[in-house]
Amino acid sequence: VAAGALLLLALFGASSNFCGSTTSARQAISAPARGLISLQAEAKDYWEGEWICADCGYIYNERSFGQKFEELQTGFKCPQCAAPRRRFARKLGDKIGTTLDGGDSPILIFSAACLLLVLAISYYALNN
Repeated sequence: VAAGALLLLALFGASSNFCGSTTSARQAISAPARGLISLQAEAKDYWEGEWICADCGYIYNERSFGQKFEELQTGFKCPQCAAPRRRFARKLGDKIGTTLDGGDSPILIFSAACLLLVLAISYYALNN
């Protein structure tokens, strides 16, 4: 119901004469729907993922502190290394060690090529 009312509001403006009605689309949204919309807006303000300490790797656990990371006071410190709250960063995924330039594959290819070169030189040196 709330999504339909918001769609009408976006299509016809704040006050429309849709189907002979002179009431505005905002008035058409009921009070419970307004509460639902405000709860959805509040829920989007919080990071759903994990917060991780950039200094020691501690992962903030919302259940042990009883509140979301964004609600913490500015005096919060990491329980392991006493780093300030500003040293925490959002954990953006589960992949650790990959980079935007292709990951570890260039390093592995170069290492394998160097190993083959060393083996070839040692074989040549032993046979001559």
